[in-house]
Amino acid sequence: MFRDANVVLAPGFIAYVVDELKAKYGADAANRDGFRVTTTLNWTMQQTAQQLIAANVASYQSWGANVHQGAMVGIDPKTGAVLSMVGSASPADAGGQYNFAVWPPRNPGSSMKMFNYTAAIASGKYTMVTPIADTQITFTAQPGQKPYQPRNYDGGYHGTCQLQQCFLNSYNIPAVKVEVSQGIPNVVTMARAMGAPPWRCANPPSCDHFINDEPLDSYGPSLTLGGYGETPLQMATGASVLASGGLLRQIHGIAAIANSDGASIYKSSPDTGVKQVIDPRVAFIMDQIMSDDSNRQA
Repeated sequence: MFRDANVVLAPGFIAYVVDELKAKYGADAANRDGFRVTTTLNWTMQQTAQQLIAANVASYQSWGANVHQGAMVGIDPKTGAVLSMVGSASPADAGGQYNFAVWPPRNPGSSMKMFNYTAAIASGKYTMVTPIADTQITFTAQPGQKPYQPRNYDGGYHGTCQLQQCFLNSYNIPAVKVEVSQGIPNVVTMARAMGAPPWRCANPPSCDHFINDEPLDSYGPSLTLGGYGETPLQMATGASVLASGGLLRQIHGIAAIANSDGASIYKSSPDTGVKQVIDPRVAFIMDQIMSDDSNRQA
């Protein structure tokens, strides 16, 4: 979105739209005379998102945390339109020139459990009320490595809980148990199908290159706890699949393009590239679990 003197009010989103233009019409598309681009941005939502990100970063800093940036993406699940995209908390701070909403991938934490539990319900091995024991578990490590022992965020154990309660209380140990019992490749496959293929740093510790097409059996049990990278755009895309009855839509920031005479060149459609990637019944169950606040009561 622009005002006089080309003051960019949503830099992350504008960068995303420019990349979308280049992908459609070539590298010089953004500078082509006569293009009139109507974007999908909802300015009210964008302002709210920017305020929330800035406030949260400031809150972390007040606790002494070394946090300087944040990002957020809002998608309309009915159309795939990007309604808000905050690329950084402040362009003036370190790293503010990057659009963290789309790159690079970062540890998504427990939000990855969304794909784990979706895969579990889809497998037919679990229901929303399947009991899961929140008890200690240890995984044997490769030679020279320490055994892997997941822990809950509070350091404790919570007995046996239904799947829906384990999920919404974000208990780590039950999540890893569900992941391993159904097969980690099943979770990777689900994340990829929902538009969020997990990324791994290819050359640690510099991490200037990431890969997301590794064999399914190369991922470890930390996957469901965010051990592999994702981007806010990918995570929002995955959530939009659950909100749309299992449909993966083409995510876009351009609503329409006209030439200098006002003639239409392009118009987005919610039906373009749409895919049914999960059973709508599974999406409905996940929607019920995630929207029921009583599941967050320990």
